[in-house]
Order: sequence, then C-alpha cells, then structure tokens
Amino acid sequence: MHRFSAVLLGALLIAGAAWAEEGTVGACDGHGGALAGCSSEEGAALLQLPKRGVHWPRKKWTARSWPWSHGDQWWKHCGGKKHAGLAIATNYLHQDGFQGMSVGLGVGGADSRPQQALIDSGSSSIAFCDRALAKGVAKQRTTAAQCNQYGNADGEKDNNPNKPCFFEYFYGSVYQGDVQAFDGLDGRVAADMKDVSYTIMDYQQHMTCELGFQGIFGIAFGALNYAYEVPDGNASQMLETCGVDVLGRETAFCNTASLKGVQLTSPLAQSLQANGVNKTGIYFDYGATAQKPEPFTMEGLGMVYIGQAAVENEFFKHALSLMTVTTVYRSVGESGAQLRTQQMYWDLAWIGAVIQDGDKNITVHPPDANFCRQEGRCIFDTGNPSLTIPLMIVKECLSNEHGTVTFSFLKDIAKQGQATASLEVPCAFIVEQYQAGWVTPSATSFVLGMPILQYYYVVLDDDADTMTFARLPQAA
Repeated sequence: MHRFSAVLLGALLIAGAAWAEEGTVGACDGHGGALAGCSSEEGAALLQLPKRGVHWPRKKWTARSWPWSHGDQWWKHCGGKKHAGLAIATNYLHQDGFQGMSVGLGVGGADSRPQQALIDSGSSSIAFCDRALAKGVAKQRTTAAQCNQYGNADGEKDNNPNKPCFFEYFYGSVYQGDVQAFDGLDGRVAADMKDVSYTIMDYQQHMTCELGFQGIFGIAFGALNYAYEVPDGNASQMLETCGVDVLGRETAFCNTASLKGVQLTSPLAQSLQANGVNKTGIYFDYGATAQKPEPFTMEGLGMVYIGQAAVENEFFKHALSLMTVTTVYRSVGESGAQLRTQQMYWDLAWIGAVIQDGDKNITVHPPDANFCRQEGRCIFDTGNPSLTIPLMIVKECLSNEHGTVTFSFLKDIAKQGQATASLEVPCAFIVEQYQAGWVTPSATSFVLGMPILQYYYVVLDDDADTMTFARLPQAA
C-alpha cells in the first residue's frame, strides 16, 4: 500500500464519506452510526455503495438540482443539509521532465475510454488531444474554435510586437455536450458535467499531449476560456506560422484579430454555479512522488473535492492553520458581472519572503510594489510542475538547508491596513526540489506550482474569489 492509501484509508472520514468495499454503511458517519448533526434514525439509514469510492450523505442528484449527475450511486439526505458535493480520486504522471496530476475525462458516456487530463488551475477549458474523439461526437460540434498559446513568447514575426511567436500551442473545434469524470481508483464514472463546452485539438505543438497526458482540465476563471467563430469550421486559419526557432522548434501565434470572439463558460464553474456551492478543493500526496524514476505513474495519489465537500473533509478540518487570500484581480479590478467575465487566474499578492535560521534573517522582495498586479505574474497553478521563485531564495537555502522560508502575501490589496498572511516551507525542501528540477529561479514571475501541495491542501472559492491554503499535519 503506498503512502497515499495509508493516510487516506486511515484518516479520511469526511462528513460521512468512506472508502469501502461493496456493501452498506451508515448514511451519516460512514460506519453505521450517527455523525454529529444527524439523528440516530438518520444514522441508521443505510446507503448502498459501489465498490471502492468516496461517497457523501445527501439526496439523490438530478440534472436539474445538480449538474453533476451520478451513475450507480444512490444517496440519502442527512438532516436536511445542503448538497455536500463529491470527491474524485486523481492520478499522477511524471515523464520527460514534467509532472502533473490528472483526472480521467470522457465524452462518450460510461463506455468511453477515460482521457487523462492535466488538472490545470492556470487555464479554464477542457481540451482533448485525440482527434479521433471527434468521430463519436460530430453532432455536438459548434461553429466556434479555439486557438491557445502557452509559455513565454519566443520572438516576434517580422519584428512585429503584435505577432509574438510561441512554440507551445494548439487549435481545435469547440463542442457542446456532456463530459464524464472518472474516478482514478475504480475507473467508474464519478460524475457528469452537463452540457458544457470542450475542445478537441486538430493540431498541437509541444503540449502536454507529448508528455503522457491526453488533455487539459482547466479550473481557472472563465475569461481564459475564449473561442472564435470560424467560417466553414476550419480552425487552422487561426494559426499563423512564424518559422523555426534556434532550438529547431516550430513556432506560431494565434491570429484572431479578424474573427468574432465567443466567451465560453468554464466547464467546472458552470457545473458549480448551477448548484450554488462554488468551491474546489485540491489534495495531492506530493511526498509519495519523491525520488521516483521517470516515467512514473500512480493512480489515486490525490483528490479533487467538488462543492461543499471542499471544506467538509479531514484535510481542511484538521489543518494546522488556514491562510486565506483574495485574488489580486478581485481586489483591484472591476466588480459585478464585468469581474466575473474578465478574471482569469488564481493570482495572489506576494510581497516578499524571509529565509530564517536561528537569529539570521534574509529578506527577499519583489522587484517593485506593483509586481503582482500584472495579470498572470503571481499565481497558484497546478498545471505548473515547479515552484517559480527568486534565485536569491534558492541560493540562501543551498547554503542554509536548516532554515525556513516564509512567503508573505497581502490578504486583500484593496483593504486598508493591508493585513498579511504567510506560507512556510523548509529550506531543505526547496533544495530537494531544486535538485530534482522542480524549482525554477525567476525574476519575472512567482508561481506556486505542484510542489506546494506537499505542505498545503488548497480550496478555491469561485464565489468569494479567494484561495485558502490549509497546512497539512505532515507539514509540522
């Protein structure tokens, strides 16, 4: 049994959730008795569980009451409480110098083959790599298409700053229909996202499709999920090639200036908003990946909690501390409907770090006070395999592995007094991750990528536009 299973099976009792073999359990506490807040009669109500899964005491879902509909699962309501949500086991993949967690997604119903999609809080669309999927969903194809480019620009075409060239990109047609999410442990359909938009790539270069993943599941804000009306459905006309860069990579940029834009809703946000509990929780047993040779895969190494489940689980309830920050865009941007259509990233206002060892303190600050106000510069991004931090932090930790790094953030830029919050990680961890290739020194961005999940469970609240970092017990 790997570390994740030991921790989860031993400790994960989430408001009545239980890992179980096929059988019956109590609807309120998962063991036949009553959980606090449920009557003994409610606790005695039995719930039939399919083999191996995380299940929540609640009334039966329907397409109208909750846009994620379950198969092979019957739920009982406990004490008239609001929808508790669900939990889906996720997988891990490390290949060719990249790592990420994935969830199986499909577009052909329960019989479809799950496509392992990278869980990415730095994007907001669902995009599949396999062009062959289009044959089975031809009737769901729309007149819109997407062209997305990633990473930093690698030069400009004709020295024109309006034509930045990238070596990571894709284009493809947009479809509208149901997308199934499969549990990472038993492979069953855990939920349906009803009538959402998704893309099937017609062409891609240097995407995670070449790193073992079969798609992207974006969980950022809807403004990143943008498409264009394409005449005759020919998505290739959005891409303009730039040529080959000095490393021999084909570069291009998305030239959409003459096309009519279409704002799509984030599939995850659409499903959450229909229910009214717009929270997503992300747990990952990052420590179990240490010193594993690549390629390396492991099923069930993490969990994604949907809805109220994001704050009704042991990782959140038993956290050593909670740090909540408001996104930078929410603090300084517009309000109301305009905010909801324009916010893109889970960005946060990083204001500095202190490396401490005994009486010695070294302070590192961003280059300027407005460093994190630029969109996408300081973010929490599960699609990034690394921590991106200043080089000075790395250097100080290399010479002082017994120290501690404390990253400080403004809780809310817009509020007077500018209260701060902080995250802590050992210098020894920074050194370990740097030597493994999972720390990227940078003077132009600050990114809390995959490694931060070793010490923190993270809740993304799409209503409040906040991120809560719950310090895990193993971080003590």
